[in-house]
Amino acid sequence: MDIYVARQPIFDRKMNVYSYELLYRRSMNNFYEGLNDSQATAELINNTFLVMQFSELTSGTRAFINSRLFF
Repeated sequence: MDIYVARQPIFDRKMNVYSYELLYRRSMNNFYEGLNDSQATAELINNTFLVMQFSELTSGTRAFINSRLFF
């Protein structure tokens, strides 16, 4: 099973990487390919913390997830 996550750097004022925004991806295409928002967010969280190594994915920095998860 292939897992895809995009990461977008967030820079501080000195252009150092402060954190990453983690983005759901369904394939190697670099755009959102739509599941519903809640399912995509849940899958991103699952993949980030249970399947991948979070610290390697974020290079030891913070990470943000733009969540539209509704219960």
